Amino acid sequence: MQLALSDKKFREVVEDALIDILLNKPELLKAILADVVEDACLSAAIKEGRKDEFIPEQEIMALLTKKVNPRLKSCAALR
Repeated sequence: MQLALSDKKFREVVEDALIDILLNKPELLKAILADVVEDACLSAAIKEGRKDEFIPEQEIMALLTKKVNPRLKSCAALR
């Protein structure tokens, strides 16, 4: 069985759902908006990061090794 909604009916259903969320579950709307903003910021940061020079993996691993345990010679567990 296939359910079909007209554009008008679909709009009414979505509008009713949004009104219900606004009136009865504002915390849900707040969480959704926070996720949207977070995703937008992450996307912008990724785009910005792609403009800069990449850092070799060896440099990153050397820094991680120092931070995790200065006595370690290599950080194979982090790879």
